[in-house]
Amino acid sequence: MFRSNWTIGRIVKYASALAIGIALVILAFNAVKKNDEGFRQVRMNPLTGNLIVREKAGLYINGIYQVKTYQWETSYTFSNDENDKNAIGTAIKVRFNDGGLADISGDFRFKLPTDEYSMIRIHETFGTPEALMEQLYMQAVKGAVFATSQLMSSEEAYTQKSRYSQLVSEQLQDGIFKTEEFIEYYINDEGTQEERKRVRIKRDPNNVPMRNEPVLREFGIDITQGVIREPEYEGAIVTLIDNKRKFEVDINVAIADVEKAQQEKRTAIAEGNKEVTTAQYLAEKSKTKAVAEAEKNKKVNLTEANEQLLSAQQQFAETTSWANGRIALAKGEAQRRRQVLAADNALEKRLEAYSQIMPLVVSAWQQQTWTATVANTEAGMVSSNNLPLPVESLLELERQVRADLGLEKLSF
Repeated sequence: MFRSNWTIGRIVKYASALAIGIALVILAFNAVKKNDEGFRQVRMNPLTGNLIVREKAGLYINGIYQVKTYQWETSYTFSNDENDKNAIGTAIKVRFNDGGLADISGDFRFKLPTDEYSMIRIHETFGTPEALMEQLYMQAVKGAVFATSQLMSSEEAYTQKSRYSQLVSEQLQDGIFKTEEFIEYYINDEGTQEERKRVRIKRDPNNVPMRNEPVLREFGIDITQGVIREPEYEGAIVTLIDNKRKFEVDINVAIADVEKAQQEKRTAIAEGNKEVTTAQYLAEKSKTKAVAEAEKNKKVNLTEANEQLLSAQQQFAETTSWANGRIALAKGEAQRRRQVLAADNALEKRLEAYSQIMPLVVSAWQQQTWTATVANTEAGMVSSNNLPLPVESLLELERQVRADLGLEKLSF
């Protein structure tokens, strides 16, 4: 019969040797550990639990120590794009304060602290780089994205992407804003008043925004980069926003056209007033000139008329003096003849005397040269009987002759 050489004692012996060999291989493999540039290692003694941080690149003897390697700068990319190989998580679904829904994608880069105390605290809290990513980085980013979405409307996030991204980064680094709800009243499209709940940032008595304690700063972690990509809205929100913006642009253009028309109207009125003022000025100037010219002409004409009147009066006086002399002569002759005829007072003799005297008077009158001024009836040179002065002087001579001869009452 065959007899085996493998006894129980031998099996135990070889099994122990194998276990020891495997342990030696493991120890040999872990005896030397490399730390690459850009990474930090946290080494823990499994017997005492003491932790040591390595931050310089190089080879280190570990012995029985357990080592966890953390990348100094880590990116958290979240996206629904299947072609994005760097994506760690999916896009974050948010609801804006106007009720709009969207998926937010982006990328944030975090930097670990440089001091050993903070690194040990991070390791004690999270234990592994994977847990640090899932429990801190991802949750902090989601909280900041959610909080920012509550502060903005769909349109604001769409039209102010840089501000949205900046608010997310600020709340990640400095702490989430403390908020409060309030009721906002507005007029709907039908013209009736409605109310809706809105969220706003709480402020202290000095009007400074109030924040929660920043989680990242608690562990000494900094944000070196933060980017929020184009929000992926659900439904027709983008179309509605674009239509609204186009409508607002049309309104602004219409308002600009109205303002332009009003400005043109004001300009036209101003130009019209200017033309009216100019016309009034020219008219006043022309009127003033005409009045001055008329006053000047009036003075000249009045002076000339006064001179003509004085000349006419002088000529009339001279003519009257001459006529009076002739009348005196005629009177003397008439007196003489009246004396001759006084004896019989015969009418025939008086008439004969009249017929003889009048030719002398007429002859004397005809021999007188009358100036144009005295003879001009248009210039106003007339007697009280509205007769030319020469004619009036002849009639006056004739009346004197008749009176001297006592023929006043006779009609010829």
